[in-house]
Amino acid sequence: MKAQLLLMLLGLALLAAVAQAEAPAEEETVLKKVQDYVQHMAQTAKDTLSKVQESELAQQARAWASMRAEDVHEFWGMLKDKFAALWEQQSPGQ
Repeated sequence: MKAQLLLMLLGLALLAAVAQAEAPAEEETVLKKVQDYVQHMAQTAKDTLSKVQESELAQQARAWASMRAEDVHEFWGMLKDKFAALWEQQSPGQ
């Protein structure tokens, strides 16, 4: 995707350079067309990203990551409690 975007931008830059060389008076219209096209592509990318984020697979991945984070947090708390109990048992005897 990045390579295609880079090629597209290079092509647009080349097109703009050729158009400017051929018709310097139309510089503003070529620039406007390039700006409009880039703005359209940015909006398309934003829309696509939104669709991906809203997809069922993305929602399942977020739910899975959330569950795993909760599991790790519970395990850490249990481990901390066990070490605290061991620490308390050894401290008074020494």
